[in-house]
Amino acid sequence: MTTINERFKALRVKLELNQRDFAERLGTLQATISYIETGGKPSYDIMEGIFTGVENINFAWLVSGLGDMFTTDKGRGFVEELEGRIKVFEEETKNLKRREEIYLTTIESLSKR
Repeated sequence: MTTINERFKALRVKLELNQRDFAERLGTLQATISYIETGGKPSYDIMEGIFTGVENINFAWLVSGLGDMFTTDKGRGFVEELEGRIKVFEEETKNLKRREEIYLTTIESLSKR
């Protein structure tokens, strides 16, 4: 099994970037990239930079070595589908709350008769 440092370097090589260019892409220094590739612990900011700056990176692979280096577009589509379902659920919840208000108002007015 590979270390996170080896996977970090493998990612950079796969992206065809030298240490300086990879550092620039992640908003850090070349020395930081060298430090990580030679056994240093990557900071949260570096990991976040990879996750947000490298399209389709499989974060599970980077952290643990499980799976492939990159996810498929299908995986991203799944997230978008879930986001869409959440929006529909939120709209349905708003509609139910409006209906509840109408029912309560109706019941209240009928009980006053």
